[in-house]
Formats: sequence, structure tokens, C-alpha cells
Amino acid sequence: MSERNPFDLDPSQDLSNADKFSLVRDDPNAGYNNSVPAQNAGYGYNGQMPQAGYGYNGQMPQAGYGYNGQAGQNNGYGFNGQISRADPSSGGGNPPQGIYETMQKMEELRKSIYSRGVFMALGIVVLVIFLFIVMAGTRTRYRSSSIYFIIPLLTVIPVFVMAPGMTKKKKQLKQMYKETFVNQLLQQHFQNVMYDWNGGFSESQVRHSGMCRLGNRYHTEDYISAVWNGVHFEQADVKIQYHTSSGRSSHTTTYFEGRMFVFEYSRKMTLPLQVHSKSFRYSGKPEYGMDLQKVELEDVSFNKRFVVKSTSPHDAFYVLTPQMMQRITYMEQTYGRLTMVIVNGKLYVGIDNRMDAFDPQFSKPIEYLRERQRMLADVKVIEDLIQLLNCLP
Repeated sequence: MSERNPFDLDPSQDLSNADKFSLVRDDPNAGYNNSVPAQNAGYGYNGQMPQAGYGYNGQMPQAGYGYNGQAGQNNGYGFNGQISRADPSSGGGNPPQGIYETMQKMEELRKSIYSRGVFMALGIVVLVIFLFIVMAGTRTRYRSSSIYFIIPLLTVIPVFVMAPGMTKKKKQLKQMYKETFVNQLLQQHFQNVMYDWNGGFSESQVRHSGMCRLGNRYHTEDYISAVWNGVHFEQADVKIQYHTSSGRSSHTTTYFEGRMFVFEYSRKMTLPLQVHSKSFRYSGKPEYGMDLQKVELEDVSFNKRFVVKSTSPHDAFYVLTPQMMQRITYMEQTYGRLTMVIVNGKLYVGIDNRMDAFDPQFSKPIEYLRERQRMLADVKVIEDLIQLLNCLP
């Protein structure tokens, strides 16, 4: 994947003669300019850019996008600066449904969610400390007073009252965030995109693939179906847990929390091949009615990091070429514990990194450039995995 600016180039702009990777030099027709006057730059960075397609942190009288500076004329979007005239295509003035206003609403929601969360956490801490004091039998002059009933009520009631509103606000913020950042980015990077941020893989799909065993708690979201470089893929966030309770105590074990992918594999391999990190302890068993046997490869370092299982050692040696093993090792080192299954023309991959993709960070202010970069990093995982697929024989 080539290097690119976080903002996409305006397709209407003529950059046929642009030097698209000109950095830190005076080039008035450069596609990219950094810290220099760039009069006709496709992207202008940190300088005076009178006619820049995209302007960043500078005076941009005719910038297509103006950020953190005075943006005087023909601005599609202006951030944190004066916007005197908007691009006519945006509806004139500050567009009622523009990114700037949407981000303001998201930031207001985020602040409300964060402050409520802090208040609820403090209430729970106070309650736990108070209950610990009571259970420890600490004697005070208030031992028989009504304060032992008032304090729990003052902490528990606000938590229960605020929780439903907080859940609703989180859902509202997620929807706005995914429509503003995620869906737009997916449409720009992939083809035939179908995105359902509230949907995901079914439990039967995960069980059938053998990527991970199933517990008794299951959650999935951010379902994506699309095509990149001619390869069709699906992905979703998945969280699998096993919860037990004995009345007095309860325990929850997280089997998997991260992203799961399914890629189309052009060459049909009917027998299953499973590869998973040794640190991943909850791999499943593909539902194909065949027992998998452990396979030792010639690469000792790979054997130390991964467990390989197949019904046929020949298939394992055929698929896991030195190049393929190198890519698998890179993916684990870069993104976290892996679980993989190759069978029936498909490559199933799970990245157990205990993180959700394509989600806002409730504890940090929402800033356009930073959120764009975060989403681009989530997109890059998909592209890296498809490059991994290209290593398959």
C-alpha cells in the first residue's frame, strides 16, 4: 500500500503534472508539499497555500479543506477557523449536515459519556469502600444510625439512574462516528462494500470454522463485506466468553476478543489446516468430521511460536512455505495472537488482541486527523491479511 495523505485527493482537481511525492521543497505544482509555499498543491501542509486542494494549519484562501487556520474562500470544510464562504456544493455557509457540525455533536456526546462514566465509577468505589468498612465490623458512633442505609442509596441510585442514559448516548455516538469516519473510509478503499456496524458473524459460523471454541457469552459487531485487489473478504469484531457463577462468586474467562476475517481462496484445498499462536489457548475444531493431528515443520523457530494441525502433513508442508511462515510470524508480531484455518477455498483468521476496531475512544477528544489515522490503521490490517493470502500456493 502506497503512502498517502490522511485526506483523499479531490478527483476534480487536475494534478496530471504534479510531483505527487514532493516533500519539504518549494514546488508550486507538487501533489504534496510540506512547510513550503505551494500555490497549486493538491495537498498543502503547514504553510501558506493560496490554492491548495487541502490545506493544513495555514492560511488557505481557496482551499478545498481548511483546518486549524483562516480559510477564506471556497472551503468545503473549515475546522477551528473562520469560514467566510463555503463551497456551493456543500449548500452554502456552514453545511447543516457537514463534518464540522457532526464532530461538534460527537464531542458533546463523548464528554457527557466520559463525565457520567467517571461519576459512576466514583460512586461504585465509594460504595465498595463503605461496604468493606461495614463488613470489617468497624465501630463508629454512627453504627446504629440511618447513615448505613443512606450512603448505599446515595451511591447506588445514581448509578442505576444514569446507566440507561449512558448506554443510549454510547450507541448514538457510535452510530454517528461510524457513519462519519468508518463507512466513508471503507467506501473509498474497497469495492462492493456492505457495512453493518451493528451486525457480525453468527456463532454457527465461528463454530464451523474452528477458529475458536465457543463459551456461553457471545457478542459481534462491525460486519464488513467487500472486495480489495480482487479478493472478497468478510470481517467483524467478535467477543467470546465463558461465565460461571456459584451464587456467592462468579468468574468470566474471555476466550477471544478481537477481529475475525474470512477471505476467499482461489485454489480449493478441501482438507483443513489449522495454525494458531501457542499463546492462544482456546482454538476450536473445524466441523468437518475429521481429526486434526499436530504437525512439526522444519522451521524450529516457527514451531516454537505456533501450533500446526492438519489431517495431512503433506498439505501442511505444501501450504506453509518459508514465505508464508514469515508472513504469519509478521502478522502475529504486529497485530497479536493469531488463530487461522484454511479449508474449502477459504482462509479464516482471528486476531485476539483484546481490542475493538473502528470504534471511538471515549476518553479522548475526537479530532478529525487522528480519527482518520486510527481508521486507516484498522483498514491496513485487512490489506496486510490479503497480502498474506497472496502467499498461499
